[in-house]
Amino acid sequence: MRVRESLSAVACAMLLAGTAAARAQDPSALTREFGDTARESLAEPGVMERVNEHRASGRLARLIEDLNIQFKTFQSDSDGDLALGFSYDFVKSLLASDEASARSAEFVASGNVGFDQDTNPDDFLVTALRLRWFGSRAFGAGESRADMVEGLPDPEVDALAAFDPQRFAALAARFAQMPSSADIRADPDFQALAESYFETVERELPPELIWDFDLHAAYESNQDFSSRQVAFGSSLGGRFVSWDPDAGPSRWNVFDYPAAAVRWLAGQDEDFRASGEAYPTLVTGLDLVEAARDDARGAVTDDESYLRARLEAGIKSRVLDLEEEALFLSAGWRYYGEIDAPADVRRADQDSSSYLQIQLDLPKGWALTYSTGRLPLDAKDDSTFALGFQVHF
Repeated sequence: MRVRESLSAVACAMLLAGTAAARAQDPSALTREFGDTARESLAEPGVMERVNEHRASGRLARLIEDLNIQFKTFQSDSDGDLALGFSYDFVKSLLASDEASARSAEFVASGNVGFDQDTNPDDFLVTALRLRWFGSRAFGAGESRADMVEGLPDPEVDALAAFDPQRFAALAARFAQMPSSADIRADPDFQALAESYFETVERELPPELIWDFDLHAAYESNQDFSSRQVAFGSSLGGRFVSWDPDAGPSRWNVFDYPAAAVRWLAGQDEDFRASGEAYPTLVTGLDLVEAARDDARGAVTDDESYLRARLEAGIKSRVLDLEEEALFLSAGWRYYGEIDAPADVRRADQDSSSYLQIQLDLPKGWALTYSTGRLPLDAKDDSTFALGFQVHF
């Protein structure tokens, strides 16, 4: 038995050696990996990241994996005192479809917590289950993105080497010893070259609308759960993207002009150039809210359920690249308005709320944030500056 196992091991080693030698002599095998990766990645419909959401990977059982937490010191205009707290957010897919117009079931959570609740300027937590459909629609093209990418040829060796000759030479030298496509695609040099290659391919893609639609059930509360409510509803969102940086829709994206000015003044762009990938995300929604446990509302009306309209707008623009770290300027605005609110609710100024947050990324995971307004279940309007440190588990 041991002799047979030894012979099997030798045969496997010879087979692997022969495969490695064949791959080393066939440069098209490496370019095919780049082509396959591009066809698989670029054919997928774009996933729209909504306001105050960061997508996470992994299983739901591992809730802490990819959890985005920002520990922060904040100062409110109302009292001027410094306070400590943290905010959190993540979106985890429970199941997903690989179809052109994909769907997924997701677990969503976000909120802001003050170590002293009385100092929390944004006292609103949301935990939700969401069934979402998403996809993209190309403009000015007779075929979809998936059809266009399906016919994408493998890149030439010279074209890949031109992006970074040293990286490509190092990758080509290691390629024969990599046992699987997963190992190749996990290689840092492969990922860096693939990103550069994807950028050249994306220039050929037509402008498109990335969209999503969802049905959701959400549990909303303040941080000590003294006020809480349940919301059932749906929402529809979209974002326009112009992939070609030289196209008119990219050059005239006025929403990216502030970040483009910073990039130009910092010398990171030779010319003033806006990005067509930085158009705002817009979301509109309608919820049925059951507010039997909302103490503030219960004090002014016996109407425990109501319809609520919701609007969201968000934008995220790259401002600088420091030591291969991309820093972004982002802004998000949210509005909640009760439809046909009772007179007592309107007099108590509880029929609507709006909230604006602007964040500037700083190096090494730090961020500077300004927020103003209030969210549902929050007691009062606040304007707050916060300096925080982001942690991704």
